Amino acid sequence: MDKKNIIFILLATLLSFTSCKKDEAGILLEDDTNVYGYVKDDKENPIPGVVVSDGVKCVVTDNDGSYQMKVATGTRRVYISVPSGYEIPMNNGLPKIYNNFVLVKDKPVKSDFILKKGQDSNDFTLFTLADVQLLNSNSCTQLSEEIMPYLLKASSELLGPVIGLSLGDMVWDKMDYLQNEYPKQIRKFGFPIFHVIGNHDYDVTATTLETSDDIFESVFGPVNWSFNYGQCHFVGFSNIGYKPGDKAGYDRAISDETLSWLKEDLSYVSKDKLIIVSMHTPSQRRYVGNELTDYLKGSNKLYELLDGYKVLILTGHLHHNYTFDISEDIVEYNHGSLMGNHWDNNPQGICNDGSPRGFTVYEIKGNKLANRYYQGALNDKEYQMELYSPGQYDSNVGKENFTSVSVGDMVINVFNWHTDWTVTVNEDGNESFLPSIKLQDLNAYNSNFEFASDHMFKYTPKSNDWQKITVTVKDSFGNIYSDFLNR
Repeated sequence: MDKKNIIFILLATLLSFTSCKKDEAGILLEDDTNVYGYVKDDKENPIPGVVVSDGVKCVVTDNDGSYQMKVATGTRRVYISVPSGYEIPMNNGLPKIYNNFVLVKDKPVKSDFILKKGQDSNDFTLFTLADVQLLNSNSCTQLSEEIMPYLLKASSELLGPVIGLSLGDMVWDKMDYLQNEYPKQIRKFGFPIFHVIGNHDYDVTATTLETSDDIFESVFGPVNWSFNYGQCHFVGFSNIGYKPGDKAGYDRAISDETLSWLKEDLSYVSKDKLIIVSMHTPSQRRYVGNELTDYLKGSNKLYELLDGYKVLILTGHLHHNYTFDISEDIVEYNHGSLMGNHWDNNPQGICNDGSPRGFTVYEIKGNKLANRYYQGALNDKEYQMELYSPGQYDSNVGKENFTSVSVGDMVINVFNWHTDWTVTVNEDGNESFLPSIKLQDLNAYNSNFEFASDHMFKYTPKSNDWQKITVTVKDSFGNIYSDFLNR
């Protein structure tokens, strides 16, 4: 080797040492690093391959469990995408997969994570809430005294480990409830419940976009997050383009920055994982037809990132139930709300599609959805439809482009119906299959909830002397529900 090459190698080596510095634990830090740390288990063993993120970009821990990154000025926390096989860290009854910190100029901040090995199960249950929307003392009292006892009983009877998801609009612009009353109730469940931000969870008093989600993040952690459980990868993020000072003028949109983060996050996830996406507003609205729409700006880019995976997209915002098959591998479920259409002036406690206010349960086996059902918060889970007797329906409900209903028609609302379900009616031994129609639910109509859904059915009795009409519904998971009318 000639003298010039030796000098070059020595200079390169010298520069590499001068451009890096070691912390007290021996991590060789690059000059632009301002956050670093270790991810270890509770026995001090390093955990390599763990994704660490500031919600904008992602890095992965080395073999010694260390990571380092440069985050933007103003960043206040990083989170870990908890790997399968480890418990979800909890703090004061809420998931704590993040660390808070304050950046210091010219001094990297150390942010370590400790994980505990857990009984991570391939089979587990998701308990899903949407649009709780606490807005006044009445809503807080109803939730605490009337609804929560039933929710706690129902969730305690679920199979296996339980993971919770809350799909945004936990409150209705009431930041004091977001900080106090809402988490007070959620902590009662005793299992981790992850949250995504809704349009009503932004601080309406904030004057800048950067500070509008401060209160949400102070309670629930990062707006963008991910974690792994069993054979599933969960991601949650904002799809609200919030505009400070104009709370009603928000956009339904996924920002390019969020899409970039999601692309990085998914690059570490194998294609055999089931991806479960949580966001507030849906990407589609089925009642306008089964064609893809641009209800959510950026939805096509989202679908492109999810291509090649089996995906469940879970959303809220609309206060009614529907399922949309975006592709063969991507299915979106929009959820009825725990608020119903409203907490006040809603004695029947219904959503705007006539569904009872309630929650949704998903049973996951491996990387597949094995069962799913919607349940009214104050109802038995067998209550899956509302039957309206012939002569009961108000003919004024059939208007505009809605299906018309005659006085002699029986009307059925199957709350969680999808296009691959079957609905049959048996009139005194004579059976018929029913197609869905587009119609307002009568109870919703009488409450001035102006919304038509396509999980409605009508049946005209064959005989004026019918004695018993039974409706039987079979869903795509093999569950069978039935109800009947007697003369």
